[in-house]
Amino acid sequence: MVEIDVHALAQEIAKELGDTWKPEIGAWGRNRDAFLTAGNDKRLHIGPASHRKSDEGKLCVAGRLDAFPNGKGYQEQHEINVSLSKGAARIARDIERRLLPEYLPALDAAKERQREHDEQESLREALIQDLIATLGGNARRVSWGNDSVTYGSFGDPVRADVRILSETVEFKVEIPRDLARLFSAEIAALSKRKKG
Repeated sequence: MVEIDVHALAQEIAKELGDTWKPEIGAWGRNRDAFLTAGNDKRLHIGPASHRKSDEGKLCVAGRLDAFPNGKGYQEQHEINVSLSKGAARIARDIERRLLPEYLPALDAAKERQREHDEQESLREALIQDLIATLGGNARRVSWGNDSVTYGSFGDPVRADVRILSETVEFKVEIPRDLARLFSAEIAALSKRKKG
């Protein structure tokens, strides 16, 4: 494929799309790609469609969701291929007609999923801090995960590992045998309190 100045083309496309769209330098260097950005986190990537012979003379315009890493679906892609021969005005119309109607709702959904994820992470962090404060002593967050707390050390009479799951909290407790009945009674009392 003949190398073209994609950034310069992106500037022309941005003018055709309207005042809110702005071109940005791409990530590949030598103006081989570019981004188009607009309000409300809209971000399009423009670059060569591929190195296949059948894609010669085409650009790929892709709606990006990478600003919301926990919001996008697995391998979710929103992209179109457009012919370079169409020029900036017709490429802009293709973007408006073929890409944006699919991409914009997906962007809104990704933002909502990211918001929900961030909210859950905030609640998880608050619960972990509460558990550490409640357990006191040598309760601490474990080094191998952001969802777990450990209490006690080898040789201590009571040890516990606590893991925050999506809807529940998992406790793994190690206690001396003489505390087993007392601990069982506490579990039963908790169960009755939850039912009542």
